[in-house]
Amino acid sequence: MKQTKASFLLVSLNAGGIETYLLRFLKLYGHDISTFVVVKNGKKGDLYDEYIQSGTKIIPLKMGYLNVIAWFRLFKFFKYEKIETVCDMSANFAGITMTIARIAGIKKRIAFYRQSSHHFTLTTYNLAYANVVNWLVYKNATTILANSQHAFNFYFAKKIDDRCKVIKNGVNKELFEIKESKSALRKYFGLPEDCFIVGHTGRVAPAKNHQTILRVAAKICFDMKNVIFVLAGNGTQQLPDQEGVIALGYCREIPELLKTFDLFYFPSLTEGQPNALIEAMVMGLPFVASDIEAIKECVPENHYSQLVPATDIDAGVEKIKEMIHHRNKNQFCCQEWAMEAYDANRNFHQFFNELKAAHE
Repeated sequence: MKQTKASFLLVSLNAGGIETYLLRFLKLYGHDISTFVVVKNGKKGDLYDEYIQSGTKIIPLKMGYLNVIAWFRLFKFFKYEKIETVCDMSANFAGITMTIARIAGIKKRIAFYRQSSHHFTLTTYNLAYANVVNWLVYKNATTILANSQHAFNFYFAKKIDDRCKVIKNGVNKELFEIKESKSALRKYFGLPEDCFIVGHTGRVAPAKNHQTILRVAAKICFDMKNVIFVLAGNGTQQLPDQEGVIALGYCREIPELLKTFDLFYFPSLTEGQPNALIEAMVMGLPFVASDIEAIKECVPENHYSQLVPATDIDAGVEKIKEMIHHRNKNQFCCQEWAMEAYDANRNFHQFFNELKAAHE
């Protein structure tokens, strides 16, 4: 049977939630479809080698927001490769891609929203541009996907129709079945073996709220000398040095690192559906996270008491201290629920079905 030719568009191949999601999908289903990944910043990025190993073809094409020459090159690429399905994973900024794909005669045009609010400075010009490309998505996409209902509510509100579908993230639970002991893994990462570790994984970006993490860490580590905070992700190594905080920078071995943590702290200001928090839940970690709607949507209601206002330093400190002192930390975990809710085979298969061309 002929395989669908599908092209995915990403802003970059740097490690992040969107890039990790697509990489995991390609590792599971890349052999069932012929795939091309167009990288809009034209650079390789942290995950380039892993994407190549997945069997996909990488197309570097620096696009920008108003690059007519790049738009024409994208059109030529679609036509030359006879692409049948296009999936742009850059939210509103998929509007240009959806328009080009429609002009190119591509029947399956998918815009994927994996964030639940704008990730740019809210100037008049930027908002006007966002409104235009949002209109282009709505006019030209045959399918509009999101990983949370909150994303649809934010971007489309009363315009939501039957093209709009929520597909939850998928996490392969086998990746988190780590045989090594916590003690051995702490030695491997160079972390203290006798401390309570509060961990966070995520690149440094305004949405990830590292400023609050550092302020909460300062207060807790001042009062509790046996507690340290460990931060992993692009840019963390460039954060200001702070007593009680260890910054590891980019880390490929996230499941192994998560096993070294005693508690996961995730005070994001905005999210789509946070891979990092989901991974921590699948690992069976107690967690404290922000009480934003996108996070409420991805955790069970009986764990809402672990969600605090994202920038409330005192609330974060109080909740983390409460959980550190609690005898039964298992009540702050939801491993079995997370494994079921974010089952990789089921959720990635839903995405795969949206990509398949009519001949399959």
